[in-house]
Amino acid sequence: MKKLMSLLLIAALVMSMRCSKSDDNNPIGPGPAGDAPTLVTHKITIPQKMKESTDPHAMLLVSYMSLANTFSASLNSSFAPPSLAKPIIASGEGPWEYSWKDGGKDIRVIITALTDAYQWQLFYTSNDGTSEYNNWMAMKAVQHKNERSGSYYSYVSNTAVVLVQFDWYLDENDNLHFEVRSPQNPFVRGNKFIGVVNTDMSGELDVYISADADALIEAYKWDAVGAGEWWTYDDNQLVDSGSWQ
Repeated sequence: MKKLMSLLLIAALVMSMRCSKSDDNNPIGPGPAGDAPTLVTHKITIPQKMKESTDPHAMLLVSYMSLANTFSASLNSSFAPPSLAKPIIASGEGPWEYSWKDGGKDIRVIITALTDAYQWQLFYTSNDGTSEYNNWMAMKAVQHKNERSGSYYSYVSNTAVVLVQFDWYLDENDNLHFEVRSPQNPFVRGNKFIGVVNTDMSGELDVYISADADALIEAYKWDAVGAGEWWTYDDNQLVDSGSWQ
């Protein structure tokens, strides 16, 4: 469970970096001002039977999927300015720029139109005596203009080193493919997991020993109801397997 706990700690860190907003000023995207594009989130659906399973492997799988949802939702909402924040720059083709204050932080979001995608960048500037940021890019998102693929990036404090990367795309059948990488995970195992959730809620998930290696350590496959199978590996060699109902 150490690998999962380390990812949960990173999830908590990502959430703590989010810009706090009042309940009345918390839109889901930049809004229509200046025709700014909207950043899309696709929630990973988990069969109810799998959520309720007491099988330890099914429970671990649900934790991975829930963690992926936490990363994507937290990173997505960070780019949404308060509803009263007006764009500094707004044009039909971009860029769009928003700026607001959050406690001791000056926060700036820049949305740029690329050739076939939009890019969101979130910058912090602050000096509150405990942390100092000088126009540091804390997060970035890129989304294809057809809204069928995208990536989120969160960075280690005051660096350009990736803390968490979340990639997703919809295939021709609208099945959701996703990949979570955490290169700065303090533990050795489980820094990358790749999955697909089909439109009927069946799916597969593979867990790797590190963000930059292809050594498989866990694999899961489940049906639309939520029953499934699991496999564990050591150095890509099968160690154990089983199933849950």
